[in-house]
Amino acid sequence: MMKLYLLFGLTLAILISATLQLSKTGFQLDPQAQDSISVVGPWSGRVWARTQCSTSTGRFSCATADCGSDQVACKCNGKGGVPPATLAEFTIAENGGQDYYDISVKDGCNLPVSITPQGGAGQNCSSISCGANVNTVCPPELAMGVS
Repeated sequence: MMKLYLLFGLTLAILISATLQLSKTGFQLDPQAQDSISVVGPWSGRVWARTQCSTSTGRFSCATADCGSDQVACKCNGKGGVPPATLAEFTIAENGGQDYYDISVKDGCNLPVSITPQGGAGQNCSSISCGANVNTVCPPELAMGVS
């Protein structure tokens, strides 16, 4: 089992690309708040943060990485967030097998992200991050200011 610990002041969305649906598919975290999600393998999916979310139009929507569900819970039906969306991607093996994780900006970059494994072992079990504003070299249609 793996736990995803999330620490943001943002609205998060979780896209399940495997058949196992997690108990949470979207939720809001206040600044400096944290939450966790227990994940049992096999599981594969993505986590991304939506930014500048509001209900000012009468429906829930976000300026970046919106999944079009009109609600905090992200019922994406297999779709990802609308670019730009920085992705944290995970593949969790069953029975203690080899797990994989990465950060992707293939759908643009809307904020810095880092992944820090806890309790893992091996040469490749280290922290990774995309902490810089990659928008300076990103195509304009995928770029957004990161504060």
